[in-house]
Amino acid sequence: MSQPDPVELKDLSPLEDDVESPVVGGGVVQAMKSVGENPSAVKRAEEIRTPARGPAGSSNPGTPGMPLPRTNSTVSNATSAQNDRLRQQREAALRSVRGEFDFLAVPDWVVLHPLLGAYLAEGIGTFAFVLTIALVQVNNVNLYNNVDTNMTCLPIGMMLMCMVFTFGYVSGGHFNPAVTIACALARKIDFKRAVGYIISQVGAAFGAGLVAMIVKGSNDIVVPHIANGSSYTSSGLFVELIYTFALATVVLNVAYSVQKGNFFYGFAIGMTVTAGAAGAGNISGGSFNPALASGLQLAVCMTGSCSNISDFWLYWVAPIVGACIAALLFSQLAQPESNTTGIHEEDVMNA
Repeated sequence: MSQPDPVELKDLSPLEDDVESPVVGGGVVQAMKSVGENPSAVKRAEEIRTPARGPAGSSNPGTPGMPLPRTNSTVSNATSAQNDRLRQQREAALRSVRGEFDFLAVPDWVVLHPLLGAYLAEGIGTFAFVLTIALVQVNNVNLYNNVDTNMTCLPIGMMLMCMVFTFGYVSGGHFNPAVTIACALARKIDFKRAVGYIISQVGAAFGAGLVAMIVKGSNDIVVPHIANGSSYTSSGLFVELIYTFALATVVLNVAYSVQKGNFFYGFAIGMTVTAGAAGAGNISGGSFNPALASGLQLAVCMTGSCSNISDFWLYWVAPIVGACIAALLFSQLAQPESNTTGIHEEDVMNA
């Protein structure tokens, strides 16, 4: 049997600029078949060429067989993001056919599963934040060789601020299951993403606890717990609830309201945690973060010291209740996206 003529892949390059053209996907598929690409890769390219977007005949702009609209002013941001993803997927298929590899290019697994990048960002940010908390009181001493408790809250807030500014554009910069739950309840992220965020955050906090003990050489690291035993349980419950409510309220209003896109959101979030740690640190450890508390408690418990694990429930119940109250308040106070000026006093008086 005669072999088919090799396909000139350079003929496909002009098609890369036309994302919506069905010819692009077809050209890639034919090229992959001609060079003997494995069936699974061909099937993936066919799925990229004709993604399922809705039932035939529907008004959905992404109905199979219909080109995606370009100039319609009502195209949503989700559709634009979907178009960008399709372009990247087709470029990845072309690179696979050509046998090209660029270690600086976005990996195909990130292109095909963009949420993995957000989960990784949440993990890295949470790890850096929790590691700072676990080590700051261990090594921060003043000139009199005593622990300087007045300074410990500053590096905590600064690290959170830096991580929010660094990864905010990727995942939103939550680094806290309570914040993630508040955003989910306010319908700013979906349930699937929220679950992925929480798993990443708890896992990263646990890893940070293990690394902190390796750095210290013992399990003498900072672990959130209720001061003075059970007699302070009610106080710890209230301060964790109140300051988590404050943190979630700040996040929702500076990062997800009509003023989103501002340049101060990371500073506001970091300073809220700084103030909360200074105010409640001597009562509950100033966690306001279920992943932080649980991760450090479980990491230390791995060494046989599990006395703080009895407070496990408090660091989940109080922050989650505070997050729910913050989401409810935000839903009642949030202004419509089209109203960038808010409600003025004269408008209320004239109503």
